[in-house]
Amino acid sequence: MITKAEALGFSAMEAKGFCPFAPSVSITYDTVRYRSRDCSRATRSVARKPASLTYEQAAAVPVAGITASIALNKARVDKTASVFIAGGAGGAGTFTILLARQLGVRNLVTTAGNAKSRDYLIAHCGLSDDQIIDYKNGSFIEQAMQHNGGGFDVALDLVGGNMLSACCVLLALDGNLASITEAPG
Repeated sequence: MITKAEALGFSAMEAKGFCPFAPSVSITYDTVRYRSRDCSRATRSVARKPASLTYEQAAAVPVAGITASIALNKARVDKTASVFIAGGAGGAGTFTILLARQLGVRNLVTTAGNAKSRDYLIAHCGLSDDQIIDYKNGSFIEQAMQHNGGGFDVALDLVGGNMLSACCVLLALDGNLASITEAPG
């Protein structure tokens, strides 16, 4: 048995009310319980696979989206917050940026380690070049602080390792930190 994972498949058993979509429609869902011969979903946990996504991309949506939502909630992000996101170009990072923007956050800075990630953040997340800091640059903490004019209200660590320590340094007094990784041991 696999618990709390994500899956992708084709709808079936529409007539029995198990799925709100017609048979053979591509769907993605969050699996709470899966056994090889029986997989039934509550209809609220089933969504049509977006046509613009590959099967691999669509299968990653539930956990990355939920992770981003929880991180923003735990850090108490609102539209007035200045937000630093370590790991913006990853799956959870992309969702975090997009959800933060939906909340009205405009003062947002994230990290990228290469030109491909930077280009992705600009093209798909609507960020400007000055909102993206190269974390491989030894002075990225100073660059982020300079961009923000001081510490951030919120720092979200989606990477772990040394980035968790960097997020702690980037916080303003009484700032909120959320990390999706284990604390260093």
